[in-house]
Amino acid sequence: KNNIYGKIWYDRETKEIGAAYVDNESFEIQYEVKGKTAQEIYNVIFNELNLKIRLDHAAYLGKELKKAEYALQNNEEYLQE
Repeated sequence: KNNIYGKIWYDRETKEIGAAYVDNESFEIQYEVKGKTAQEIYNVIFNELNLKIRLDHAAYLGKELKKAEYALQNNEEYLQE
């Protein structure tokens, strides 16, 4: 059973975007990755951490990371869908 959800954000001060997987029950962060680009974070999640994520979740993650990256680069607000 997969009891984790993803949270994506950006930090204007560090100019980084981030992704975290949080346990639904304990609300503890299971994994957290930060980077300067969406691609950098995506590569860490799939190549270094080797997390097994469903294809639809992988597509959603890629889309949301790119949205966060765009918002950060253009000084816009980002709201995760």
